[in-house]
Amino acid sequence: MKLPAPIAVLVMAACMFPVHALHAKGGDDAGWSFGTAGGDKCRLSSPKVTMFDGYQQNTIQLHVTPTGLYLQSKAPIDARQADTGLQVEADSPEDRAQLRAAEADLKEFASFASLDIEALQAEIGLVEEERDRVRNHKWFQDYTRNPINAARLDSELAAAERKLEPLMQKRRGAQAYLEARQGKQKALDQLAQLPAFPLTLSSELEMRKKLHFTQQRDDMIAAFQRGATIRVQLRFWPTWPETGTHEARLTLGGFNETLAQFQACAGQG
Repeated sequence: MKLPAPIAVLVMAACMFPVHALHAKGGDDAGWSFGTAGGDKCRLSSPKVTMFDGYQQNTIQLHVTPTGLYLQSKAPIDARQADTGLQVEADSPEDRAQLRAAEADLKEFASFASLDIEALQAEIGLVEEERDRVRNHKWFQDYTRNPINAARLDSELAAAERKLEPLMQKRRGAQAYLEARQGKQKALDQLAQLPAFPLTLSSELEMRKKLHFTQQRDDMIAAFQRGATIRVQLRFWPTWPETGTHEARLTLGGFNETLAQFQACAGQG
């Protein structure tokens, strides 16, 4: 799948530049919270996360307001390069469950993977024609109460049914394998569709410590609803000597539950 240019730049640049302090300490394990603070009547907030800024420990936190979305940092942020941004990771419990179910089905029906459903259907059609011929002949004899060849017809009908059943099982298995393969691809597509948000293209920096994502607020909220974590990759001041990018992850645990309270407060439900 070809990424849009801004996202491709973020991914490529993130591979080119070193990432330091990958293991950031988490904050409140309770997840996202709803409340009023900082002059905002309604505000949805992530737990605070501690991350190294190249010189000392720094804390970051995401906030959603009725009209905006911003990331608050204790240390000054350098948002001039395209290798910084937010990436929503779609490893949600629902996505994982769908993927696991599809993979389990693929494993269960793997023996049917090489079967040709069209060829099976043609073979089934021939056996069904023979069965129906015998069945109609037997019905006519029963209707006319003619006992001639009754035993032979019963034997032929039973043989056709025995021949048909394994063919039907193969067809069901081949169809189940195809459906499982399509289900896995759908689950993988769902994972791949969650976007990245490069800072230099989507944000406004206020006082070097508050990154506003006002224009992409709705898209980000939609992505947060489907994700499990947000990977944050940032650079910080001073830029000399340069310390590279630094990474942390914010949980999305509790986001959907508290979003309903937030929307009711903000009149957006």
